[in-house]
Amino acid sequence: MFGPNTHLNASVRVSESHRDLSFRTKLSTLRDEFVNKFNLHEFEIAFMLGGGSLGIESMIYSLRSPVRVLGVEGAFTQRWRALAAEYERRLSPLDVERAPEFLYCQLETSVSEFQTFPNSFVDAVSSFPYRPIPGDAQGFVTSSNKILGSLVGLVIVGVRKEICGDLLRNEDSSYLSVKKYFRYLSEGQTPTTTATHNVEHLLEQVRSFDLQATRDKIDRVSDMLTSCLGKEFLIGSSRGPVLTVRQDRISTALAERWSLYSKPTFGGVYQIFTYSCDIEDYARFCAEVEAGA
Repeated sequence: MFGPNTHLNASVRVSESHRDLSFRTKLSTLRDEFVNKFNLHEFEIAFMLGGGSLGIESMIYSLRSPVRVLGVEGAFTQRWRALAAEYERRLSPLDVERAPEFLYCQLETSVSEFQTFPNSFVDAVSSFPYRPIPGDAQGFVTSSNKILGSLVGLVIVGVRKEICGDLLRNEDSSYLSVKKYFRYLSEGQTPTTTATHNVEHLLEQVRSFDLQATRDKIDRVSDMLTSCLGKEFLIGSSRGPVLTVRQDRISTALAERWSLYSKPTFGGVYQIFTYSCDIEDYARFCAEVEAGA
């Protein structure tokens, strides 16, 4: 299955507690190397246990202003709009009157559409680092297990340093509070028990990550699939981390044999993530498509 999580053959090594000094050093090192690798020096960074959706909810929860979700209609845009409406009902009367903050999906995965809006918070879960964080972004959320190629279980939240004090609510008892994670990370810790192997593996991935090679692979696989399937059968972008393909282009037998990820959108589509498997796997799939299997 060319699914959204990178296919890994990794062994888990647990050799320390999340409160050990050695782990605290690794966590701080991960933050520093992540910032340096992807040139994110203007952002305060936090690592949370969970997936991208947790990171987005944490961001919305932590903002002192109402949140308006921008962009094309899609599954994630709808999901974040519902969360924004839920948390707006919990704002104080004074905060409700504040100017809204804006959030959008850099890649609305459900329809394979890239987009950008100025001075906004960015859902970069499925797009980063194929697409960089925009220079004017107020903040962003991404995850360890997609293009970064690490284990499921860490979400990365960044907020521009100069706005943390004004836009984020003060730390409270909730484990959605972004400021709580910033404070703990400044001490090399996390507020909740952390799977140490997740941090170790992500640190290894960041250190070895080749951004240009990753982008080249995604483009190469996208072009291979587009040539094989036909651009007219694609919905949204024909080059990127996920291609959305009309179901009538691929036989049911072939889709089942390859366990393609299907969605009811647009009367039925398959989604193929272009980074999660080896290039040879995509080539074999295309060969079967072209053979009419």
